[in-house]
Amino acid sequence: MNTLTTSPVITLLETLHRNAETSDRELMETMMARFNAPETSAEQVMAELLAQERT
Repeated sequence: MNTLTTSPVITLLETLHRNAETSDRELMETMMARFNAPETSAEQVMAELLAQERT
């Protein structure tokens, strides 16, 4: 039996996934807007993101 597919575990994993999506929604929307902005390249956005992560 695969314990990852049992009811209590799958319910917990689905809840965790849903909570993570909710928590990250604003960040993902901001990042997508930055990636899609005509004045910004994907390389520029990634460089800025990496610079922020280093501080």
